[in-house]
Amino acid sequence: MTIKTSRTGFEIAVIGMAGVFPNAASIDAFWHNLVTGQDCIDQFSDEELIEAGVEPDLLDNPNFVRAKGVFPDLDKFDADFFDFTPADVAMMDPQVRMLHQGVYHALEDAGYASNNSDKKRNIGLFVGASGNFNWELDTFIQSSLSSAGQFAALQLNDKDFAATRLAYKLNLHGPAISLHTACSTSLLAIDMACRHIFTGACPMAVAAGVGLTLPYKNGYGYEDGMIKSADGKCRAFADDANGTVEGNGMAAVVFKVLEDAEADGDQIYAIIRASAVNNDGERKVGYTAPSVEGQAEVIRRALFLAEVDADTISYVEAHGTGTNLGDPVEIEALKQAFRTDKTQFCGIGSLKSNIGHMDTAAGIGSFVKVVMALHHQLIPPSININQPNSRIDFANSPFFLVQEQTPWQRQPHPENPAMELPLRAGVSSFGIGGTNVHVVLEEAPSITSVASQKPWQILSLAAADKEGLARIQQQLGEFLTEHPTTCPADLCWTWQTGRGGLPVRQAIVFNDIHGLTQGLKAQKYPPELLAKEALTQSRIAFMFPGQGTQYAGMSQSLYQQLPDFATELDACLTLCDVHPALTEVRRVLLAPISEETEQQIGQTHLTQVCLFVVEYALAKTLMKYGLTPEVMIGHSLGEFVAATIAGVFSLENAIAAVSLRGKLMQSMAPGAMMAVNCEEATLTPLLHDNLSLAAVNGVNQCTVAGSFDAIDALGKQLSDQAIKHKVLNTSHAFHSYMMEPMLQEFGEFIGSLPLQAPTASYYSNVTGELITPEQATDPQYWQQHIRQAVRFYQGITAIATDTSTLFIEVGPGTVLTAFAKQAAGKPIRTVATLHSANQSANQ
Repeated sequence: MTIKTSRTGFEIAVIGMAGVFPNAASIDAFWHNLVTGQDCIDQFSDEELIEAGVEPDLLDNPNFVRAKGVFPDLDKFDADFFDFTPADVAMMDPQVRMLHQGVYHALEDAGYASNNSDKKRNIGLFVGASGNFNWELDTFIQSSLSSAGQFAALQLNDKDFAATRLAYKLNLHGPAISLHTACSTSLLAIDMACRHIFTGACPMAVAAGVGLTLPYKNGYGYEDGMIKSADGKCRAFADDANGTVEGNGMAAVVFKVLEDAEADGDQIYAIIRASAVNNDGERKVGYTAPSVEGQAEVIRRALFLAEVDADTISYVEAHGTGTNLGDPVEIEALKQAFRTDKTQFCGIGSLKSNIGHMDTAAGIGSFVKVVMALHHQLIPPSININQPNSRIDFANSPFFLVQEQTPWQRQPHPENPAMELPLRAGVSSFGIGGTNVHVVLEEAPSITSVASQKPWQILSLAAADKEGLARIQQQLGEFLTEHPTTCPADLCWTWQTGRGGLPVRQAIVFNDIHGLTQGLKAQKYPPELLAKEALTQSRIAFMFPGQGTQYAGMSQSLYQQLPDFATELDACLTLCDVHPALTEVRRVLLAPISEETEQQIGQTHLTQVCLFVVEYALAKTLMKYGLTPEVMIGHSLGEFVAATIAGVFSLENAIAAVSLRGKLMQSMAPGAMMAVNCEEATLTPLLHDNLSLAAVNGVNQCTVAGSFDAIDALGKQLSDQAIKHKVLNTSHAFHSYMMEPMLQEFGEFIGSLPLQAPTASYYSNVTGELITPEQATDPQYWQQHIRQAVRFYQGITAIATDTSTLFIEVGPGTVLTAFAKQAAGKPIRTVATLHSANQSANQ
């Protein structure tokens, strides 16, 4: 046969894993135990066994073996997280509890634990669990005798409801199937997950298995000729092997088509080339006996489907129960399946020697072991072998026992030494009753992260409570210490898009991994607690500031560091370059900051265009990143940005209108403006023909505009009444009677433009209410917009009534953010996009 190295084109990628195993609360701990050759079977004391409910008389029985592989923290389950009542949790089979946590953490590891419905819409779930008769019986006895009580107990305990219960709680919409084929259950779940992906039933799938028997800590009675060992140790493929030992554990694995995983930038631990399933039928001496023919057939079938030669398989994780009958049968079946004269090229190992037999979870445990071995290119040792099984002729077979930690090295291609064969392995799991499963695995393709060009990153962490957040910070800090070359952009993307919607949030701004590590230690960024209703998809509100917030260089860093923003701003500046009055805009925004640019940015005819193009480009960039506003509000000039985003003006016409607006305003007679800390009703009696109400920004935040003399006189009146006030640094009395001479010319220009009804919602400065199509397309409205007071407070108050709103100030500074917080009268979520003139870019 020809040795193939090409991929079949429809391999399945392993993109996420989670598990709990004997003496290992995580995949990493599990892997550490394996590579260091740990025997994870617990040997119990008399006190432990009596406390667990074992009869004291049994302890003196010489055939009673005090051993079992148990995992930690069986009693730990976050009922609130999964929205269960304490009564439900007390009744629920511990296996089902473990599956909830395992499947969630596997999806989290894959980057798909988010509540985003698009990602979860069609994820399949294939689950197997051990029978737990004692627990079910106790639960039914303790539950209500009513039909409803019995029905509730059944749903929470029967393993056949496990998949649908999980799909309901985790909002998974793909096929949800519980299955059981004894010891091969969980590897069969993997096969079924891959087949459903292959046939298009779901683009992603999770396979999970759990094996847990109660009492949790107990021993067993040894009987000669049965499957369990005499001393509580499993010695798979050893000469003195005499059986296995019970082990408890759970694992969950997430799968996706390889091409899709590569396109989506998912992590890939390994790939599945193929899997196969069959049954022994009558080809054995008894129902519980193994079959050489059945096992050999399923392995050959998997190799055929994988389109690889057995000569390219360099490791097989065997079912390996450590029995006198099972081990020789398995090696003989492998020899028949491989059909080669080559010897000693394929390693053999068995997880059961380390952690025992996890029953229905045995296959997925072996699978995780091999995936980690491929990922780390390291084969763990098989333990408890003093002498290989003398009934197995390893020397004249393709196989050798891996008895020490072994680097997994690629071999040269026999026909082309310049090429290397990819690392490949097989995993076998054979169930009592004859259902056999074999999976062919291959190392993941190399993936190179593309370094982000952004000098600063934002890491968004989320947890169920502050204690959980502290654990995440510690674990992430330890991970970064061990993996200092982690790509910051990849890390941030996964946390921002692939983690669940949890209420305790923290954001850390950093520019390299060292900065992030220090940020995690410094506690500089206090966590924010979100209300439950805020965990749903936020309603995004864009706020566009007006004149007065501008400063020289306000867009330089974004232009240099954010290509998408630079593209949007260049589109605006190109339109400005051909406009006779705006040829200086590009230089004012992008040239090095100087006394001249600082002076020019303050000239109204340039100020307004500069602010407009920066805010428009920033809004379009945010929308490109998925932040689409459901509502917008602008302050004075800012409403032109909102109207353009909503399609009222074309970009070209908007720039022309804003340019003319600024030019005409600058040509008006100079005037003054004053901020006054009082209600509109208190201020109104003080106004007259030379004083106009210019803005209402808050319940006690008004602005007046008028002649210099009128502003001076008002200041004295306000001082007499002990009302705080401040003259603003402006050249003109905007939004006042002093703007009236420009209205006709500006209105005529607007009337010459094709105005369209808005396609997005935004609030009017003139009315303080949502803009109507009639207003947005009426030239007289835009005349009045210049003359009338800015009713920002009324509009922002209406937006703030929706508690799910996230306010994003799209432009320099945080002036509108402050107005929004006051209008809401309670804590709200706000984001600033550009620092103000008196802040540094790092603040």
